[in-house]
Amino acid sequence: MLQTDTRMTTAYSPRIVKLAVREVYASRMSFLDRFRSGSHSHDHVDPDPSIRLSYEAEDRASLTLDLDDVPTRLVVERAGEEPNGAFWEGVVHYAAPHIFRHLNFESEGRAFVVEGERADLREIRDILRPFVTDEAEMTALLERAHANNIVLGRYGR
Repeated sequence: MLQTDTRMTTAYSPRIVKLAVREVYASRMSFLDRFRSGSHSHDHVDPDPSIRLSYEAEDRASLTLDLDDVPTRLVVERAGEEPNGAFWEGVVHYAAPHIFRHLNFESEGRAFVVEGERADLREIRDILRPFVTDEAEMTALLERAHANNIVLGRYGR
């Protein structure tokens, strides 16, 4: 039986809901747990709970980033970017172009979701972590991108 949480107010796209439902049935977790920290089968406990790597099937996985809890959010906003799903897709494309083409992005609005092979997503998680947690790293990334006239929110789209 699916559990509900009336405190959840964020609306998610049908595609993201479909991904969540698939994971619910695969892991027998609460439907809304898909969007909470610490409720997935992880390969280890991540020091930043806003980045979640969930195993789905055999060598496939999904990585989600809780955009409301990203510590570098204000740095991104001050640089004139919108820290939404499209922005984080641009970060992945800019920082890891060798992996970008192998991934399936399902980001929309305030949700960053990417599916792919476990090994690729582990690498993406490790690449993203400093940009999520360290304001100096995010500032340096934004300065490099902007110096090359790249707006990360539109990069790779």
